[in-house]
Amino acid sequence: MQTPNPPTGPTGQQIGVVVDRVADDVITLHVTGEIDLLTANVLGERLRENLEPASRVLVLNLTEVTFLGSAGLAEIVSASQTGADQGAKLLLVATNRAVLRPLEVTGLLSLFTVYDTVDAALADAGE
Repeated sequence: MQTPNPPTGPTGQQIGVVVDRVADDVITLHVTGEIDLLTANVLGERLRENLEPASRVLVLNLTEVTFLGSAGLAEIVSASQTGADQGAKLLLVATNRAVLRPLEVTGLLSLFTVYDTVDAALADAGE
């Protein structure tokens, strides 16, 4: 499922979110573009839609994200807390500085298990 007419950030960069159900209880979200004040709500909506009670694992693939601002960080933390409350686990896939650096400087990196690939995250999740 891709966002129709994705919103754009201040530089005109769009955000895209593609949802892939790997198993009945495992979902991956592949995110592209910039996650800033203008686009973080799209990410938040997709995370909330897919953190359903039946979800055991939600893999958030951020390898193609070119910017991660504070609004995006807040959406990811909120989704992680919501998932934990529902018994679901949020796993992050990130390899680029644009994502890892904001997580690191805010101290949020220690809250998440971060993987280099979706396959590694799925293997750890038992898929």
